[in-house]
Amino acid sequence: MTVGSFPFASVAASLYGTLIYNEPTQSYAELVFPRSNPYAESGLISQAVEWAFFQPSLTIPVSWVMTMSGGTAASGVTASEIGLYSVPAAAINNINQAENVTELASVSDATMWLAPYTPYARQLSGQVLLQAGQYYGLAIYCNATQPPSLLSAGNMSFSAPYLGGAIYGASGLPSSELFSNLNDPDYLIQAQFSAYQIQ
Repeated sequence: MTVGSFPFASVAASLYGTLIYNEPTQSYAELVFPRSNPYAESGLISQAVEWAFFQPSLTIPVSWVMTMSGGTAASGVTASEIGLYSVPAAAINNINQAENVTELASVSDATMWLAPYTPYARQLSGQVLLQAGQYYGLAIYCNATQPPSLLSAGNMSFSAPYLGGAIYGASGLPSSELFSNLNDPDYLIQAQFSAYQIQ
């Protein structure tokens, strides 16, 4: 299925699967674990870390991430962060696994999500080579008086294979987190990782 043309390699993490864009003239899309109904957007919870797990179908380097704000802009922001994590394959099917999700790269920028319906592209702290078929996690954190809403999907079944998880009452993105500590998330934020800045 062709979903568009992009002059860069990228991978979008969202509830319905992993969208892979590669080469200027060709794009690929696949559905992964379609077990819920989409929301157009969901409000973040202040001081919560929300993960969405995904599997790229191509091996690509990524160093940028883009999210899209919804109708509610953030205000009173003290921290806004996005992280890319490795996820143990064994944990995806067993929430009680004593294994860590480990941060590979991140970005912290309190100017994200201050305007409604706006794309926010940010460079990660380092380039990560995403390996086809391996599991990764997108993590979002915001500490704000009024957290923003972001494009997302929700109402997922919290059962194996797991699509995401949440840690509430956090002070920021963790460098690693035990998979067994994750709670049932209310929604999964959509984001796109890419090799180059998305215009």
